[in-house]
Amino acid sequence: MDNQELINEIENWQTILSSNHFNAQIIELAFFKIFVKFEKLLTTSFIHYAIGKRSILNFKPKRKLGFKNIKHLENILTSPYSTFIDYPKILVKKAENIFDDNQNPFDVLFSDAKFADNYRKMQIIRNHIAHESPESFVKFYNKVLNSYGIREQISVSDFLNKPMKNGNSYYSFYITIIRDYSKILLDPMPYIS
Repeated sequence: MDNQELINEIENWQTILSSNHFNAQIIELAFFKIFVKFEKLLTTSFIHYAIGKRSILNFKPKRKLGFKNIKHLENILTSPYSTFIDYPKILVKKAENIFDDNQNPFDVLFSDAKFADNYRKMQIIRNHIAHESPESFVKFYNKVLNSYGIREQISVSDFLNKPMKNGNSYYSFYITIIRDYSKILLDPMPYIS
């Protein structure tokens, strides 16, 4: 398990966005595609670690529960009301019960206030890009824009292009978080106290 697919996606969109010929809305697509790859990495990591596999950096967490294979894991996680497993939604809660407290890679990520808060904001942004509903805009406005002191009703593309106080765009800020935390996921031991 590695983060190369995610890194390739980030670099691909960086090339596209650095050209002078892109439409402002393309940044929404770039963010969406990168965030989806990040959630895929979270899901893949959870599955791999839960069934006892190692990351490319040789990290293999101790498990409280040992699953034989993916099917065994899915049988335990599947709800009687659905065959779909929403891994990003259940990941933190289930990880607490599967991985040893001192080696839970998801605890490292989600116990970090900066990551957890920004992950929720990125989910809201992704949902608004995907649905463009009035409800998703209200959530985007209240939970994302207002949290940064932005009182105007702007589009996601305008928000992602907007410079922060340090001069970097919100897009760059979020992509840096995704890149950094994808690396931590591969070997969280230096961050575990």
